[in-house]
Amino acid sequence: MRISEVVANSRKKSMTPMQEKVLQYLKQHHDEVFSYRDPELAKALGIKQSALGFTLWGLEHKGHIKSFKVDRLYFGWGAAIDELERQVKQFTKT
Repeated sequence: MRISEVVANSRKKSMTPMQEKVLQYLKQHHDEVFSYRDPELAKALGIKQSALGFTLWGLEHKGHIKSFKVDRLYFGWGAAIDELERQVKQFTKT
């Protein structure tokens, strides 16, 4: 397979069923952020923490969600991550 085809395929917006499930949950909790392998989120979705971690990375890579690192990496709906980043920057200014 050509390298350009591999790159194009990796950036497609298509999602796995697990990615769709996680994305739907994040849409419903658009004002919350979740850490990588978040145990509460994994439990709420009924999936393994390791699978959750890969799913969050995949969703971010495809541009469906955002992430921001504070003490650890957090993922969430774009507006939630933007607000987290804003508040962290405001807190660090003082």
